[in-house]
Amino acid sequence: MKKTLTALTLALVTSGVAQADPLVIWQQSGFDQPESVVSDDEGGFLYVSNIHGQPAEKDGVGYISKLSIDGELIEKHWVDKLNAPKGMGVHGGHLFVTDVDRFLVIDLASGDIVEQFSPPRAQFLNDVTVNDNGDVYVSDMMGNTIYRYDGQALTLWLEDKRLMHPNGLLVDGDALLVASWGAPIAADFSTEVAGSLIRIDLQDKTLVQVAGGEMLGNLDGVVRIGDQLLVNDWMNGHLFRLSANGEQTLVAELDPGVADIGAAGEVLYLPYMFGGEVRAVQVP
Repeated sequence: MKKTLTALTLALVTSGVAQADPLVIWQQSGFDQPESVVSDDEGGFLYVSNIHGQPAEKDGVGYISKLSIDGELIEKHWVDKLNAPKGMGVHGGHLFVTDVDRFLVIDLASGDIVEQFSPPRAQFLNDVTVNDNGDVYVSDMMGNTIYRYDGQALTLWLEDKRLMHPNGLLVDGDALLVASWGAPIAADFSTEVAGSLIRIDLQDKTLVQVAGGEMLGNLDGVVRIGDQLLVNDWMNGHLFRLSANGEQTLVAELDPGVADIGAAGEVLYLPYMFGGEVRAVQVP
């Protein structure tokens, strides 16, 4: 594991662009297309999903790695024989994982899959987010749908073309934030129309675009750190900050392929899908 205490300099091009890249706290390599990073309830461990192949192929070679909160690799193949695991969430001693067309519930203590669901219409299950009550929301990027798991069943919660291929999810107070990919999706995953950050009311399911988050790019992850939202563009590697008043700032220009960003406290986790690396950083 490599560690550094120096931040790389990013030239100030226009107003609203940050002057420094995130400060790297630690970085760990040797992963196979890492897609998502989450911490457990107590913040003692990290879990990394590894696609390890084509993102929609059900080949049984995907896996989940377990790390210490300081980035030390504990078990590379902590949960094995998955297909192409992507988004993850944690609540009540369980890890929730999407795996192409399956939704898995994994016991954190044992690493055993204790439940799995395969919605008949599932196409490309992607990200996961959990509210304080334990309700789990799951995006289907290709199906323009969002599912909800209530601890017993996984059911269709919302289907709407305005989701524009929902990728990243975040429960934020009384709303569900959706980082959309954009549309239509070409063979290389590029789009004619860039994705936006969308807000969905959890009660009445009204859908609006978040101010400052319109047409940012092919969006993958969204997290909250303090009073700011951070969202990233998978295709171009851009990391944006959105303030409470709708001000948008380009925080850093990362490598293309940084996937579903995660956060714990003030630390941001970056899975470099193409580089097989995970970094923990502090955002300036």
